[in-house]
Amino acid sequence: MLVIGSQAHKTDKVLAFRRRLLALDPNPRNHVELFAEQFQAGQYDDAAATLLALFEKYPGERNTRNLNFLLRAHLLAGKFDKAIEDGREALKLNPADPEALNFIGIALIRMGKNDEAIAHYKDMLARFPNDEEVVRRARSGLSTIYVDRGQFEQGEAELEILLEKYPEDVGVNNDLGYLYADRGKNLEKAEGMIRKAVEAEPENTAYLDSLGWVLFKRGKAKEAIEPLEKAVKDPNGDATIHDHLGDVYFQLNQPAKARVEWEKAEKIAAKASPPDKRLTEIRKKLQALGKLGQAPPADSGNNP
Repeated sequence: MLVIGSQAHKTDKVLAFRRRLLALDPNPRNHVELFAEQFQAGQYDDAAATLLALFEKYPGERNTRNLNFLLRAHLLAGKFDKAIEDGREALKLNPADPEALNFIGIALIRMGKNDEAIAHYKDMLARFPNDEEVVRRARSGLSTIYVDRGQFEQGEAELEILLEKYPEDVGVNNDLGYLYADRGKNLEKAEGMIRKAVEAEPENTAYLDSLGWVLFKRGKAKEAIEPLEKAVKDPNGDATIHDHLGDVYFQLNQPAKARVEWEKAEKIAAKASPPDKRLTEIRKKLQALGKLGQAPPADSGNNP
């Protein structure tokens, strides 16, 4: 608690300093640096307001880079309509801007407009078939939507196309490896793909979670503990990581530890907007664990 409090106090001091500096010298750089501090602190509405003030004072700063900054702030603040407006304005300046194209798709997904998002990503592929970055973003976005809809074969197919073209891309290796692992298929291959990602970025929480999960699916529960315990230390981790670690603990006959992780997963999943789709299953595990003589069925790998 002391460390957290000290960090919060430090952040407040930095923000106060940046505000005073901006008041003394309201140049573009000071606006952007205050925005960066506010964004880092999770003050997304304030960060967006700082950039809008910059645009009002210096219209020439309403460029692609800054519009993408504004887009991200609005997206994380849950202002999806505004994020789409920012992205479309950025695209007027650069029709092939991968950041704007990608984040418009993400905003549509967050709004539940998956059909529009699919059309958007397919349009990206049709208009910019030779732009590697745009193609990567589009196929990754399509994969996300298909998997969310339960269309796993289609989701995998999009990533397989990318892997064939970019076999060393660690993000693609991780994402496709995780999909294979989650479905209990191609497990040996999936582990190799995920390890390639972890070797490239050993502190990446998502990659560590994938490694723990594929090890668990391969029946290596004890080996899965280390990467998952490392992954859950990330304060910004999602419910999935705690859920996975709970499953591993339960498989290793450590129900008390499993309960702790599933309770953390439940709390995070319930706070998500919209609520995480795993929430119902997590609660079923906790309810089963709470009944004497009954135990929750740890995920065996047969169900995605």
